[in-house]
Amino acid sequence: MLRLEHAHLLEEHGTDRAALRRYQVELADVQTREVDARATADTLLHAVRAAEDRATRAERAAALSEREVGFLQALNVRSCHRCLSCLIAFIFLATNRRATQAKKLRKARVT
Repeated sequence: MLRLEHAHLLEEHGTDRAALRRYQVELADVQTREVDARATADTLLHAVRAAEDRATRAERAAALSEREVGFLQALNVRSCHRCLSCLIAFIFLATNRRATQAKKLRKARVT
């Protein structure tokens, strides 16, 4: 009777060890998938932030362009002896600003 109980306990022990090993393998697999999922989430978060930054810059550029158009329309409506000098100053500032933006974009793409 004691031998039978001992054999039964050994069988249960073997079954428990096999189940434990399956759980360990499953846990390792889940941990690997978690690491991959976190890396993917980080990559996607970075991409979303970059897209938001691009959208913000585009909105700012559009607003600035709208202000430039308004300025030019005001110059067109207003007629005074300084209009030509105002227009030249505006063109100089706009050209300088665009050149600065182009430099920043090139620098951002390099890094």
